[in-house]
Amino acid sequence: MMDIKVIKTFVLGLIVVCLMTLLGIYYVWQNFRLVHLGGDLAETSFELRQLQSEHEMLEGHFHALRSNERVTQRANDELGMKQPTTMDIILVEKNGNGPGRGKERAK
Repeated sequence: MMDIKVIKTFVLGLIVVCLMTLLGIYYVWQNFRLVHLGGDLAETSFELRQLQSEHEMLEGHFHALRSNERVTQRANDELGMKQPTTMDIILVEKNGNGPGRGKERAK
């Protein structure tokens, strides 16, 4: 029959080996996650650079579409609008005695 001391030593050794194995598995898993997250970060950084480039291009396109010359050209060509002549302009003067101004309203 084995001595109790030998059995305790064997069990303690087995526990230490199991703990070391678990620590090794944890270390490998953490490094795997780190490498995987690094790949995700690189992919996301690349996508960010692409989107920033596209944003700059779209901003330029937006400002070109909003230019006064382009708006005037489209108004003339597509909508048949034209610059008003002095005969087309009517001046409306503001009268200070309109409703509710200058006089008390009847109650």
